[in-house]
Amino acid sequence: EKMFFRSCETTIWKCIRQKYTLLTAFLAHASLDSTVNRTSRQNNLWRSFVKGSKSALYEDLKRQILTMELVPDEALDEVVLSERYGLSRTPVREVFRRLACEGFIDIRENRGARVIPMNYATLRNFFLVAPMIYAAIGRLAVQNFKPHQLIDLKETQKRFREGTVSKDALVMVIENNRFHAIMGEMASNQYLEPSLGRLLIDHARIGNTFFRPQNRDMEKRLEESAGH
Repeated sequence: EKMFFRSCETTIWKCIRQKYTLLTAFLAHASLDSTVNRTSRQNNLWRSFVKGSKSALYEDLKRQILTMELVPDEALDEVVLSERYGLSRTPVREVFRRLACEGFIDIRENRGARVIPMNYATLRNFFLVAPMIYAAIGRLAVQNFKPHQLIDLKETQKRFREGTVSKDALVMVIENNRFHAIMGEMASNQYLEPSLGRLLIDHARIGNTFFRPQNRDMEKRLEESAGH
């Protein structure tokens, strides 16, 4: 298991370096990605909750932010969401507050609720801090993991690899995010987990470009990362 996690940590560092080279590509293709993702809203295979549930709204908004169906700084219409999910405006606001506390959205006076933005400054800070947090999480995960967590991690990695074979970017984004979240659960550190949670939001959003390669060089990098 220790060798397995050393490999995980090496892979994480490698992916961070690779993703840094994609910073410009991410911003250039953000508009294209959002168009592709918006089309997928009409064929949503991810919803597992019943309409009229706060849980449905919470999970859907979180997923849509991670997969860039809701683009950075996009406004969230409280009235539209209330009608769509069959909820009054009070529970919608409660979901907004929960998502704001977790770092998914930003609530400001006179601007309402908006998806947390992403710009050059955000990405620069991400790449400065991510290696430190991932390395610390990896070391603690090796020390504190439970057997069932290791099984979950391997199953998640299997689903991720299946997504790479089928070239399903949404599966790759979700499973890659889950992989790192399990690592955080393994680490079991109350100080690092909140930071990791916030980091994984932008990790997933950056991954939407990484997992949708635009040329052969990007395809090769994805294949190399998935092979670990």
